[in-house]
Amino acid sequence: MSNGSSTSYEYDNIGRLQMLTHANDKGIIDRQRYEYDIRGNVSCIEKERRESSEYSGSFNYKYDATGKLIEVARDSKVLREYQYDAFGNRMRKASDGIETIYSYNEADQLISKREAESETTYTYDRRGNITSMCVDGNTSKRFVYGAANRLDKVIDSSGLVSEYMYDAAGQRVKELIGNVETEYIVDHSKEHSNLVQRKRNGMNQRFIWEDSIPLAMKGDEEYYYLADIQGTPMHLMSADNALIESYAYDEFGNELSGMDRESIQPFAYTGYRKDVVSGTYFAQAREYMPDAGRFAGEDIVSGSITKPLAMNPYNYCLASPLIMVDRNGAFPIVETVVDGTFDFLGWTGILQGNPEGKNWLLSKSRELAETPIPGFSSTNASDYAAALSKSRIGEQTIGVTLNMDRDSNGVYHARRNCIQRHFGYNDTYDHVFKSFTSAKPKKMEFSSNGNDYVIWMWKGDYYGLGAGAETGIYRGNGYHKLTYQDSKLIMNLSLYDKSGKQIMKYEPGDPQWWITGFNPEYQDVNYKNLRVEGMIDFSKEPELWEAFCNEYEGAYSIKGVQICIDKENKMLHYRW
Repeated sequence: MSNGSSTSYEYDNIGRLQMLTHANDKGIIDRQRYEYDIRGNVSCIEKERRESSEYSGSFNYKYDATGKLIEVARDSKVLREYQYDAFGNRMRKASDGIETIYSYNEADQLISKREAESETTYTYDRRGNITSMCVDGNTSKRFVYGAANRLDKVIDSSGLVSEYMYDAAGQRVKELIGNVETEYIVDHSKEHSNLVQRKRNGMNQRFIWEDSIPLAMKGDEEYYYLADIQGTPMHLMSADNALIESYAYDEFGNELSGMDRESIQPFAYTGYRKDVVSGTYFAQAREYMPDAGRFAGEDIVSGSITKPLAMNPYNYCLASPLIMVDRNGAFPIVETVVDGTFDFLGWTGILQGNPEGKNWLLSKSRELAETPIPGFSSTNASDYAAALSKSRIGEQTIGVTLNMDRDSNGVYHARRNCIQRHFGYNDTYDHVFKSFTSAKPKKMEFSSNGNDYVIWMWKGDYYGLGAGAETGIYRGNGYHKLTYQDSKLIMNLSLYDKSGKQIMKYEPGDPQWWITGFNPEYQDVNYKNLRVEGMIDFSKEPELWEAFCNEYEGAYSIKGVQICIDKENKMLHYRW
């Protein structure tokens, strides 16, 4: 960072984070060493915190058979214990000699929490949102929701009111607490980690992100974040490398130190923003309650048979908060493993063609995909993925996780602003792709103004998504190519089976860097039995068109792809 602090990451041979280190010119500020059990759960984190020694030590974690966290110990002393029912609801918590007992109704709604001599009860509206919290019979908080099912107002026992306003896209853009107004400006191309500006009391703060991790805050002063792997701020540093604020949270996001109403920055546990009146965290789609380890409203994405615990509409990260995060309040992901795997396979590994990571993944992926699920002799994960992609639940899940929309014919198409735009592509990815399913890539390469470009095409069976095809444009002079997100190319794409029956046709009409189509009704189709036809209109990219023609003019086929160059209209037609 420009203030002299640094962050380093170390990974094991399958891409899991082993060590995270924050340092400055005075030495190590924070260091976390990770260990994992045989199921991939985080079993130990050794924490060294220079400015927060009370939160240093060796933290050990235990899990039940389904991966739910049941015990946290520090230096062999048990700090917290958790027990759950069959639906993943927390039934008991023991911490510092205090036992908390939770009760639920048939809808998995938390209705009471008993701790020592005190009891907190909860009420809900018909849409499953918490509307009130009462402590020993006295209302402590009231929650009001609007027609769009978003939290509009919170009133606490002192009469303090917090009001929230949203734009047409459902993004929270304003907050009013008493007479203090805060305005938020968000990046609408992102579903989370999208706050780019905050205005309050004449102060204007701007935020810089690296994916889901905050990096810097700029206003009258410049500050830098040091965060953990899940995007939780650990320290806020000044431009001259001075420590401004430090933060600590337990495994479910309860504050141990640091975040209070006077904090100069808004981000808390996993990058959520804290609502000071409600005591909850703003998780985009709904509010998260760290004290109960659950959400205050129902999930907008229903669970599935592949993740039974996800069928509990209030569950936070399947009660496994050390390897999972829920960025948008709609769908949890395995953050620790995913980020590490992308670093190992996607950046430090695949960028250099790392054979260890590639060979390990190739050896395991097809084996995992084709392994029958216990109790279902002929049913494997691929079968469940196919069934899920055809369902309404699957459509919602794929929309959230893969950023795809499903058209009226049931065909999935990736959005232009999908998450894949951040990753780019290279040949090793093709090996990974082929290890899961039947697939075939093709490339057309050319250069323009000193930059190498690749038109990359694929067709095949897409593990649960069905028969599909893709065409994208990438650029870069190294092994790894970046997505050409500024593309002005208009693309059309069609896919047919061997009899000539159309599987999908997609003509979006607006510029694309990547055009896709996947039909889940066509499963287990070999790429040899598929035909792709497509068109790329270069008329708004004249320099690329000239470069492509210089490379391929007069050609009728490029590596098995039949082409027709329409020079008058600056269009490329292809079939393979």
